[in-house]
Amino acid sequence: MEKIRQNLNPFGINFDDLRKLLIYTNSFVSGSFVLKVIETTDTTWTPSDIDIYTSIEYFTIFENFLIDHGYNKLNEDKHYVIPEMLEHKLQKCITYIRNDYKTQIITNDNKFILDPEKYVEKFDISICSNYFDGKFFHSLFPDDISNKKFSAKFVGPTMNHFDIRRINTYIERGYNLTNIKFVTVT
Repeated sequence: MEKIRQNLNPFGINFDDLRKLLIYTNSFVSGSFVLKVIETTDTTWTPSDIDIYTSIEYFTIFENFLIDHGYNKLNEDKHYVIPEMLEHKLQKCITYIRNDYKTQIITNDNKFILDPEKYVEKFDISICSNYFDGKFFHSLFPDDISNKKFSAKFVGPTMNHFDIRRINTYIERGYNLTNIKFVTVT
């Protein structure tokens, strides 16, 4: 757990407090932050943000937690949700900032969070399909992480500017793109 403490330091978030809150609310952290913590190689890249997934019921608890840690609300993006995530009823993504470090609270409209694996299996980049639930780190594609490779899947016939930027970010972080798949959502 020392590695997560070190990676939380620049974000100004106390690990023990975050851990208790994740367990109490049945929430989880996912995305590049978790990837950085579970990587086995020594890397120098910095995660772009911390993504906290929780139910709307616990939104205020997490918002107060971030404000207590010196964060200010930056914006709310109701268009953050990609179509393949709609089955999980993700509602909004609110970004908070502290000294140029961002943390996002991503909520659904349920009174509880569903199985985190059901969320992260829908992520577009394989090496981001990880989560920390306050107790353990989980990865759906651990071999991709250890072999420094990834695959990507996107909705529709083409990629947009955001998709291309995300792929390039992981290539710059030392990962090799092995496959791009386009999927349709019905």
